[in-house]
Amino acid sequence: MKQNIKIYLIMFITALLMCSGFVFGHYSTDDYNIMNIGYNKYSFNNNLREGRPIMFLIDQLYSRLHISYNIFIISTVVIAIMLTCLTIMILYNMLKEYTKGKDKVIIYLILFSTIFNFMYIENLYFVESIVMSLSLVLYTLSAKYFFSKEKNHYIKAIILSILATLSYNGLECYYITLICFISLLNNKNNYKQIIIDILKAGAIIIVSVGLNYLQMIISCNYLDLPETRAIRNEGILINLLYLIYHYVPTILINCSYLFPKYLMLIILISLIIISMINNKNNTFKTLFLMLVAISSSFCIGLVSISSFGTGRLLFSIGMSIGITLLYMFINTKEKEKKYKRLLITLSIIWALTNIINYTYRTNLSKYNNYLESKEIIKIDKEIKKYEQDNNIIVDEIVCANPYKRKNVSDIDAKALKTEWSSAGVINYYTNRNIKKKEINSKE
Repeated sequence: MKQNIKIYLIMFITALLMCSGFVFGHYSTDDYNIMNIGYNKYSFNNNLREGRPIMFLIDQLYSRLHISYNIFIISTVVIAIMLTCLTIMILYNMLKEYTKGKDKVIIYLILFSTIFNFMYIENLYFVESIVMSLSLVLYTLSAKYFFSKEKNHYIKAIILSILATLSYNGLECYYITLICFISLLNNKNNYKQIIIDILKAGAIIIVSVGLNYLQMIISCNYLDLPETRAIRNEGILINLLYLIYHYVPTILINCSYLFPKYLMLIILISLIIISMINNKNNTFKTLFLMLVAISSSFCIGLVSISSFGTGRLLFSIGMSIGITLLYMFINTKEKEKKYKRLLITLSIIWALTNIINYTYRTNLSKYNNYLESKEIIKIDKEIKKYEQDNNIIVDEIVCANPYKRKNVSDIDAKALKTEWSSAGVINYYTNRNIKKKEINSKE
């Protein structure tokens, strides 16, 4: 017990330090919007309407307790880190029967970089990180019951999956990948059973997403709000073709601008080559796991391409390197000493790369806040001069061309150039009360 607490604290402190840019005085584009429109409006428009009822309740709780926005923003990411570390602990205990005789520290190290992967940086950027991390915990527990032998284990797995989806409807790919990973460990060369397990997991996800979609429809109808997560672009087939043409190559190369270009592909190809050199029998299973991790991330885009391409919806692409390393390490044999040492070295290098990337990206995002505050103060001086010269009061803002594709990640996006946060960020730094004016296509 004491050792588990020690391991947990080491992971938690490490995660706090590498996410320091988010933990200490940072604002996302959504944060400026929340501070501008208030807890209540945000909770209805951005959470209940978009299928996150648990986050709606959290927003309402903070509102009722009159907790300041700064405490809200900091506390959600800290709790998210706590829950994410808990997910790693649960995973380790689930994998104990497969990791006997393996180095405990290395297993934890690989799990840490698998869950705190480069795509997950974007999840921690938002206040919704608290329910995203809760979703990870619930999906992990669902996977545990999925493979349990106890009575009604599938019912428990389904209930936990539904709760996970209601927490955050974007991490279904994690569940599919985790089920595939454990099934590969369980069934060795029984590919039929592996496929059956993946299909069962897919059926559970369909039920969970279906109920979540029903919740959104009911909420939108009751509140008379427009739906934002409906099927887009003529349906699933058109979405599939759209994803293949527009997203697959870009995402695999650029990694949603959260990781150095081409590096993920280089690492994955290197792992395949290493697997082929050491044991060709395991290469197919390694490649299969990679493909499931990557392809499952695109499944949500078949239903809706809303926000697709962002890191928060591509979690299992980010975890593909870590989960592949973990699978290769678990399957090492006692006599494969050189191979094992190579995998340990690669795991340490990967963990350090990930930590450095987190530290750099979260602090860069915070620094961008500082630069933007200076820019807005300068703009405010120009507005004041314009008001004085023309004897008017500027009280409206128009966001021109809000749908222009960004060549940066969401964590690096400028709030001033983002449609939903443009008014909020100006008001925050200038104490103005500027309102956002909607314009039509012709305008």
